Amino acid sequence: EGAKLRLVNKGTHHRKKASAWFQMPGADLSADKGIPRRDSSGCAGKRGSCTRAEALSTWSEWSAIAVSGYAGLWLERNGNSLAKTLSAPLIATLLGLLATNVGLIPSSSEVYGFVGNYLLALAVPMLLFGANMTRVFKETKQLLGAFVIGSVATLVATTICYRFIPLTSLGQDSWKIASALSARHIGGAVNFIAVSQALTISSDAVAASLAADNLICAVYFMTIFYLSRNIAPENSESGHDTSDMKSSSDDIEGSGEEHISMYEAAQVVGLSSVICWISSFIASIVGKQGILIPVATLITVVMATLVPGRFTRLASAGEVVAALIMQFFFASVGASGSIQKVIQLAPVLFIFCFFQVSLHLAITLLVGGKFF
Repeated sequence: EGAKLRLVNKGTHHRKKASAWFQMPGADLSADKGIPRRDSSGCAGKRGSCTRAEALSTWSEWSAIAVSGYAGLWLERNGNSLAKTLSAPLIATLLGLLATNVGLIPSSSEVYGFVGNYLLALAVPMLLFGANMTRVFKETKQLLGAFVIGSVATLVATTICYRFIPLTSLGQDSWKIASALSARHIGGAVNFIAVSQALTISSDAVAASLAADNLICAVYFMTIFYLSRNIAPENSESGHDTSDMKSSSDDIEGSGEEHISMYEAAQVVGLSSVICWISSFIASIVGKQGILIPVATLITVVMATLVPGRFTRLASAGEVVAALIMQFFFASVGASGSIQKVIQLAPVLFIFCFFQVSLHLAITLLVGGKFF
C-alpha cells in the first residue's frame, strides 16, 4: 500500500510540473489528467469550459483592435487633411482609447498582452528585410553624413530638454519616454515601440507621447518643406534609371496598396517567426526578455546584409504584413490607456516634444551648414 501511495504522489507531482510547462492562454488543464486542452472560444477558465460571456468579451476586444487598425488606415488614405496629418497609427491609438473609455472593451486584457508580446515582435523583422547595410553605405553618401549629424543633434536636444523639462508628472516613465522619443526621431515608429517595450513604459504614457509627438512632427515637416521650398532636387549620382523605382513609389503612396502573393506572405511570417524564436532563445540565456526586439533587429539586419538577394525580394511583402500588425499594436496601446490620464500627461509632452524637435533642427542646420 505504501509503494502504491508513493507512485500516486509521484505521478501527481509530474502532472503538476507538466501543466506548468504547457499551460497557455486559452488552455484548460483537466483536473484528472493534467493535459492541456485548448478551448475553441479563445478564452481561458480556471476549471471547465469558457463561458459564453468570456468568449464574447475576447472577440469584442479583437474586433475593436482590428476595426480601429483598419479605420486608421482608411481615414489616412480617404479622410480629410486633418486625418492625413494625424496619421494611421495615431488614429488607431485614439480609436482604441475611445473604445475603452466609453466601455465597449476593458482596459486590461490578455488580448492586448498577446499583441504587444508576440505580434509586435513578429512585425519587427518584417520591416527590416530590406536593411542591406552594404547598399546603405554605398549609395547614401552625403545623406548618411547628414543622418549622423541629425541623430547626434537629436541626442543632444533630448539631453538638454530633459534637463530643463524633466517630465516629473510621468514619474518613473519620465526618462524612459524621453529615450523613446529620441529613438523615434532617429529611427521612426519602430524604434519608439522597441524602446517602449524594452523599458516597459506604461500604455498611458505611450499613448500621450504618440499624440503629442505626431502633432509636433507635423509642424516640423511643414517647417522643413518651407525651408527647402527654393532648393531644386538633386540629380541621381548613381547613373541608374530611377523611373521604375519612382513609379513603384508613386503607386504605393498614391493607392495605399501593395500587391503581394500568399506565398510571399507565408515566407515573411515563417522567416520572421524563426528569427523571433532565435532571439527569444538568446534573450532567455541572457535573462532579459526585454532585449528580444533589439536582438531580432540585429539578426535581421545582419542576414539582410549577408544574403541581400533573398531578403530584398521579401521586403515589400514584409512591410505590408508588418504595417497591418503595427496598426493592431497601436490600437491595443490606446485600448490599454485612460483618456483622463492621456489628457493629463499630454500638455507637458507637447512642450517637451516642441523644444526637443526645435533644438534638433537648430543644431542640424547649424552644424550641417558647415559640412554640406
